[in-house]
Amino acid sequence: MLEPEGFDVVLTPGPVVAAEELAAEAVLLLVTPWAITAVGISGVLWTTPRIAIDGLRVDEASDGWVGGVADPDDDEPRDFAVELATGQVVGGAMIA
Repeated sequence: MLEPEGFDVVLTPGPVVAAEELAAEAVLLLVTPWAITAVGISGVLWTTPRIAIDGLRVDEASDGWVGGVADPDDDEPRDFAVELATGQVVGGAMIA
C-alpha cells in the first residue's frame, strides 16, 4: 500500500489537464485550461495569470522559456511564451 510520509497540495487556477516535466530545469509544469503553475524542488515557483480563454497547449521549452498556443481550437489562436525563471508571460489572450 502506498502511503507517503508527507505531501503538499499544489493550488492551481483550475483542473490540471497536463503535466510537463522539464528535467534540465528541474521544473514540473502543471497546465490548466487557462494558466500554468511551475513547481520546483522547493515548491511552487510561480503561477501565470490567465493566458487563455478556452484551452492551452504547451509546445516547446528552450533557452529558459516555454512556449505554446492559447486557445488552439479558436478561430484566432494566440502564441505565448513564459520565462521559466520568473513566470513572466509574453503573448496569449488579453484578459482583463
